[in-house]
Amino acid sequence: MSPTGRNAGTPGVRDFAALTESDAAAIGQEALALFELTRAGLPTALGRIVRLAGDHPEQRLLDALRRALEERPYVRLRTLFPTEHAAQRFDRRAGFPADVDADSDLPAVVASLLESLRAPELSAALGGSLMGLHVRVLGFDARRAGELSSADGQSGDPDMLLVSCVGAGAAPFRIDRRSMRTTAAGEGLSGDEAERLADLADRAQLTLGRPLRLEWGRDEGRDVITSVRTLAFRVPPHSPWRRVALMAADEGAVSPLTVDALDRALGTGEPGPHVERAVKRVFARPYRRLQSGGTLGGARTSVPRAAAQAAKAAREVAYYVADAKRYERSHPARILEVDALDVAQVSDEGVLDALRRRQRLTAECLLLLDRGRVTTLAVLEALEMTLGPLPRECYGALATPRRTRERERALVALARFGTRVTAELGHIPERSALPSSLGREWDKLRASMAGVRALGIDVRPGALGESDEVFQRELVRIRDLDLDGSERARKDAMRRLLATARGRDMGRAREGLVGTLGGLAERVAVVKGVVAEQLSVSLLRLRAAALEAGNRLVERAVLDVPSDALYLTLAELEEALIGEPGAYASRVRLRREDDDRWARFDAPRRV
Repeated sequence: MSPTGRNAGTPGVRDFAALTESDAAAIGQEALALFELTRAGLPTALGRIVRLAGDHPEQRLLDALRRALEERPYVRLRTLFPTEHAAQRFDRRAGFPADVDADSDLPAVVASLLESLRAPELSAALGGSLMGLHVRVLGFDARRAGELSSADGQSGDPDMLLVSCVGAGAAPFRIDRRSMRTTAAGEGLSGDEAERLADLADRAQLTLGRPLRLEWGRDEGRDVITSVRTLAFRVPPHSPWRRVALMAADEGAVSPLTVDALDRALGTGEPGPHVERAVKRVFARPYRRLQSGGTLGGARTSVPRAAAQAAKAAREVAYYVADAKRYERSHPARILEVDALDVAQVSDEGVLDALRRRQRLTAECLLLLDRGRVTTLAVLEALEMTLGPLPRECYGALATPRRTRERERALVALARFGTRVTAELGHIPERSALPSSLGREWDKLRASMAGVRALGIDVRPGALGESDEVFQRELVRIRDLDLDGSERARKDAMRRLLATARGRDMGRAREGLVGTLGGLAERVAVVKGVVAEQLSVSLLRLRAAALEAGNRLVERAVLDVPSDALYLTLAELEEALIGEPGAYASRVRLRREDDDRWARFDAPRRV
């Protein structure tokens, strides 16, 4: 009888292969990750799932163990926790699971597992009961097992894969992700076996979009994944490399062409070339070199000292606003100058010249945004001297750029149209499926978005009205946005800070300082919103020139698609256009893989 048939009459026991995606999501994060890996075709140990909720979980586990031992000589028990936090707590206590075989005392094995799950340190994470827990019963025909890490969390190296075999010693194999070559041999495995397992770990990370710590076993002659955990990175507190945060705390994946513009903008305090690289791409995100750390987190001081710091912050705000206003007046003329050149009609050297000009325009906007970041820090530092350390959510609320009126009107129009289409049709379909009245409004609204793109520092997004497919995707995204969320958070933060000031010594004086500094922070946020729009316009021009270079390189069979040009630096594009050999398509594929590899990763602030 098949395992599925056997389990059909056993309440609380199911085959993992019979789960749907919603079933896996209801069980917990690891179950969903295993489901995604299995769906992607990766070898995964599925086994049976035993629910611990209800009466007599010990008997259900014993029955499942005995059935598994009838089919395989070795069995392992792996607990599925509802959250990653609970799983990590259990792992620290339990260690690697031991094999169960025919000679094992099965009741003692089950009792030991349930006792460990009822340990006091797990009670808080589990809510004091086993109701949400499931245990996987996995059968194997070999004892070989071990752990895999898709990155080196201790050293922080994102391109170093670690492979170990349980019982063979502490030294793991260290394998370079880019070349898939062993840089340091471990114990218990051959070099070919270790490299094959490293490839399995990398494929798992590509599928799930985050670094992983995996357990593996061997069954029917192949290596299979038995457990999935998110890998935690050790964050060095004093590293000079810090994640770029100009418009958001985490900008997400950013293309190499954008990183090149950031490097040009932030390297020497002015947009231009420099010798030492100032921005590099790690975890598919930009990290910049800073000579000194931040100054936030200071204690409250006396009112006179806080007032002096507020005056200093006001001076910095005045300088920044004046410089931003001057740039705002000159920017439209420079855009007209850039638009006067049709990059499709010029030579390769003309395209490169257009790329350089547009990159410089982009770099100037990025530099202004960075100055806005520094100015905001000065205001926040003055607030801390007035009140002491602020609530965590207040920092982001006060620092977020404020949308311009034009941007606000565009988003409101898109949100209203998306809501209307959803109310009439139930969802937002493709353009061809719309009735004629909605179709005409679609075309009109899309045409008005031809020069508008999503705010951000990455060069890859095009205009919202670039195509019907892009417009449909943006309608869905914007319909679900809380458009008033950032402004509401800003007002809530100010109310909270003013109330805090009134409760301090010399409350009226501190309240006045907080009100003034809040106004300065809002002024900087407004200016940063204007600069963000100028950056958006500049990025559209840089993207258009890069895509033209990409078109030419596709015609010469150097790249696969025009958008591959966004994954090369300006120097690499220049080399490719003049005919220098360089395996550019391979570089692009590796960098695109990095986007997938770290897509769902909460990147550390420092590396």
